[in-house]
Amino acid sequence: GKEKRFAPSPSELEPYLFPLMRAAVYGMFGVVVLHKLNHGFFDPAVSCAVQHYDILQSRVPVVVGVGQLNGIPIEALLTIVTEGSIPILLFFKWTRLLGLFVAIGFHYVMAINGFQGFSGFALAMYVPFLPREFFTDVVDMFNRLSRPVWTVVRWGFPLGWALFAFGFTAAEYVGRTYQTRRLGYAIFLLLSPVIGLVFAWLVARRWSLPARPWPSERLTAAWQIVLVVLFLIHGLFPYFGLKTEAVLSIFSNLHTE
Repeated sequence: GKEKRFAPSPSELEPYLFPLMRAAVYGMFGVVVLHKLNHGFFDPAVSCAVQHYDILQSRVPVVVGVGQLNGIPIEALLTIVTEGSIPILLFFKWTRLLGLFVAIGFHYVMAINGFQGFSGFALAMYVPFLPREFFTDVVDMFNRLSRPVWTVVRWGFPLGWALFAFGFTAAEYVGRTYQTRRLGYAIFLLLSPVIGLVFAWLVARRWSLPARPWPSERLTAAWQIVLVVLFLIHGLFPYFGLKTEAVLSIFSNLHTE
């Protein structure tokens, strides 16, 4: 009979999924910056940027005040510049490494401010921007592991996450919501070693990466373009009065109702 065709491997899916995910990240930051271009975000009395910076100052003593520029809080300008520069830096291969450092640092700051869950999951957006040799290095590292260590890693990691998820679900079910509030912190705590290894690898390869080939940016299918367009339209829903929550307008002082 005909040879059975199993699900494609990650290496086969990468040309279809990673360019799409990178395009979505570019569009996401475009919409996020657009949402912040309103009067409230630049008003020192109510700006989310000022509030977040005040929290950061209270938790990190070395952070100093930055003041205002012609009545506009510098915190708001720094936020716009940071979020606006990340997609630009990520787009070009010569600045992509810097873009990864800026993005990782930005989300770590958000984690310090209490949004560990958001930051932990947001950092996954940058996996498609890692050079291909990162994944081959990881595979080589696992291939060098002894059988007992590999067995522990292979079964221990998913089992640990399954127990972790079950524990928080059970805590919510019995009404112990104070535990679920720590979910974001716990997730970020578990992800931090992985993020640290990625950051260390990038630092170690910082001089050789710009000259090496990076993954392709091209969208190769019409369905990919359609999904990106729908994603961008969804991000603009607040301006159409169709939706005001879960549309990338968080921390933007955007009021459309």
